[in-house]
Amino acid sequence: MVRENIRGIDEEIVGLRVLGRGLLERQARATSGTEAAQLGDSYSKAAYRLGELMRAEAELEILGRTSERADDFLNRLDKLAVEHGWEPVGDSIRADALRGDVELKAAARRLVEEIASLRYVLRNTFRLAMEGIRERGEGGGGQEAREYMRLVEIYGSGCVRLVKLLKMEEGGGSRLEVHLDELIQDAMEEARDRLGVRWG
Repeated sequence: MVRENIRGIDEEIVGLRVLGRGLLERQARATSGTEAAQLGDSYSKAAYRLGELMRAEAELEILGRTSERADDFLNRLDKLAVEHGWEPVGDSIRADALRGDVELKAAARRLVEEIASLRYVLRNTFRLAMEGIRERGEGGGGQEAREYMRLVEIYGSGCVRLVKLLKMEEGGGSRLEVHLDELIQDAMEEARDRLGVRWG
C-alpha cells in the first residue's frame, strides 16, 4: 500500500501537541461546564499519550543505535574482506541471524507495511482535525468539539499503536546484535582453544 522510510516519531509528537492545543482552545470557548469537562478529559488523555510518545522516543533511539552498531560492524567487516580479496560476509551473517525464520521475515515485511499504513492514517486523521468540522459544513459548537475530541482520540491511540509496532520492528536489529555477539564469543573460544590461551 504505502511505502515509507521514516525513522522515529517526531511527526507524531508534534501532531499530538498541536491537537492538544486545539483541545485547550476549544475548552476556553466551551459553552457549558459539561463540554469544558469533556475537553479537559480529552486533553488529559492526549497529554498522557504525548508523555508516552516522548518516553518511547528515547527507547526507540537506543534500539536504533543498537541496530546501527551491528550494521556498521558488518559493513566494516565486508570492507576488510574485500580489501583482502575475500568474499563479503555481512549478508550471510544477517541471514544466519534470522535463519530458519521464514515466518519472522514475513512478519518483518508485514510490520513495515503496517507502520507505513498507520502513519498514513495518522496523517489523514490529523488533516481532518486541522481542517475543522465547520469547514466541512457539519455545524459548530458542541458538535464540532465532540468531533474534534473523537479525532484526537483516534490520533492519540494510533500514535501509541505506532510506537508498539516500531519497537517490534527495531527488535530485529537487536536480534542481529545478539547473533554477532555469539559469533564473536565463539571465535574467541576457538582461538583460545587453538592457542591454549586463557582470557581474563
